[in-house]
Amino acid sequence: MSDDLQKLMADLPGMLKATGEVQGNTLTDLHPHYASMSKKLPILGLKGMTVAIGGASRGIGQGIALRCAKAGANVCVLGRSDGKVSFGPGTLSAVVEQINSLGGKGLAVACDLTKSEQVVDAVKKIVAAFTTIDVLVNNASALFPYGLEGINFKYFTVMNSVCGRGSFFLTREALPYMDGATNPHVLTIAPGPVAERTWIGPHTAYSATKINMSLQCMAWTEEFKKKGIRFNTLWPHYCVATFAVDAVMKLDLAKAVNVAHVADPAYRIVTSKVNGGYFKDLDVLTDMGIRTEPERYKYFTVNRDGSGNTLVDDFMVEPFGFNAGDELGYSPLPSSADSAMAGKKVVLIGKTPLTAEIAAKAKAAGASVEICPIIDDRLPVPKIEKEVARVSEVFGGKLDIFFADCPLPAQYPNTRGCTADYWDTNFHALVTVPYFYLQKFSPLLKEGRSDGTPLPQVLLVAPCPIPNAKLLNTGGSVPFNLLSYFRGNYVLGFGTEFCQKGSMIYKLMKQSIEAMKEGAEGHGNAALHTGQWQVNGIWAGIRQSPSADACFQVLSNTDPTNSCMFFAEDVAAMPTVTEYPKDYTKGQFVPGNYTDYSKAWLSDFSLHGSLTFLYKDTDGS
Repeated sequence: MSDDLQKLMADLPGMLKATGEVQGNTLTDLHPHYASMSKKLPILGLKGMTVAIGGASRGIGQGIALRCAKAGANVCVLGRSDGKVSFGPGTLSAVVEQINSLGGKGLAVACDLTKSEQVVDAVKKIVAAFTTIDVLVNNASALFPYGLEGINFKYFTVMNSVCGRGSFFLTREALPYMDGATNPHVLTIAPGPVAERTWIGPHTAYSATKINMSLQCMAWTEEFKKKGIRFNTLWPHYCVATFAVDAVMKLDLAKAVNVAHVADPAYRIVTSKVNGGYFKDLDVLTDMGIRTEPERYKYFTVNRDGSGNTLVDDFMVEPFGFNAGDELGYSPLPSSADSAMAGKKVVLIGKTPLTAEIAAKAKAAGASVEICPIIDDRLPVPKIEKEVARVSEVFGGKLDIFFADCPLPAQYPNTRGCTADYWDTNFHALVTVPYFYLQKFSPLLKEGRSDGTPLPQVLLVAPCPIPNAKLLNTGGSVPFNLLSYFRGNYVLGFGTEFCQKGSMIYKLMKQSIEAMKEGAEGHGNAALHTGQWQVNGIWAGIRQSPSADACFQVLSNTDPTNSCMFFAEDVAAMPTVTEYPKDYTKGQFVPGNYTDYSKAWLSDFSLHGSLTFLYKDTDGS
């Protein structure tokens, strides 16, 4: 950890005090009714409320914890540390001391989000101390921004266990204790639920799990809408001065913003009535009248430069693809010819009735076919490597077609009914195993094409990942739909990473990568590959598989431009959603355009003539 970062971490209370005095971010700015109140009620902002924050031993989580403490909240900080031993800089006990010094009440909760039993115990500890949970912040994350071939099984597993799985199960356990809260709110630190190719392509595994965190919030706005719980996401526009940015990306922290840049917008969101919003911190600060005023904005940057000219963008900020006209949806099956399959070397993942039928058709058309099983072992890579070596020997080190079936589960539970075993078993079969099969077969696919021959093909049974709350609740099973959306986003990611040179998406990806690399060494992990593949998805709907005829038609298609497409045998039967997020939510926090919950709470009590009772209850007058 650099000396600059260490100093910033130690000075967080002072930093938040300074930003709290900036016009647009003062108590009366955030709660306009406060100045006109004849008596100051104890219910204001988060005062007396209970806030639980996953991943709070340092960085953004620590900043949000201290911002909530400054408002007088009970703040429960979760992390792998037990308060004494920590992984990386910062300990929970140190954060609790800072919370208490700011007027909050802190509680350290040791919790490794990758271990389900610890998540259950953590929520029980919080409820035992404070009875309810008013606000949950999902901040825990793991950053390994690599392309398909660059990430190993350990990093892949940690990243997906902490991010997508971690936020899912922490929220799942907390939700029952949010019933009846004054303003129950879940805030997840994640990019918007935007299926943006230029966001996913540079580092598909990382981007897909982060976007899945926001898809969870989107799904839950529909699944739990009768509960009155609000779900929103927040993402930093610029790189934030944290341990990950300092150690992994090796960014000059003078080009970063401080954690108040995220923490103050987070407070603004969770004390509002907003639901189903996907925000960037910069947009919230702009609404608050801070970003456009250099003398105000400088307090949110490390170098106190209010212009922001030297700041480096974070991942997944500008939707280059959608800005250039990208659309999401299903397409009819492409033109094809059986003769296009002749002489092809084909590998099919999953020993299922579907792959057996495809194999028979491909062989009849003159292709060579090998079928590889879904490896049940939770450490599947060694067995996958053996399968790849076997197929490589049979095919002479070359591969033309890679197809991965989507094994259908026996059950389709809702969020509350989803067990850790269900998630782990199906994530393994639907996501992990296909990912590493494709990674290990990648060198063979690169060898499978010589000049003048068609591009190698990758086809996944996967839905088009249209971000829509009702679609994510299809069949009443948010968990299965979330898992299948991993595959859909993988289609977009791999199709973009291995896109054709000179194509529009290639140019957009290059623009996106160059924007990320500027000033941040660690962004150099993202790269466009020299290999070029067609990568597509095919889908028939939840609880059913596409037909072998449809899959064969896509695999024998003759159009080399077909990539990042989602085919359906019956397009008319597929969902047609034209309105979905293509960028972040804007304009929600302009003064006069939002309602903070304490103002709404006061209005409710005014209608019932209950304010006098509250005064008597709090000070006896």
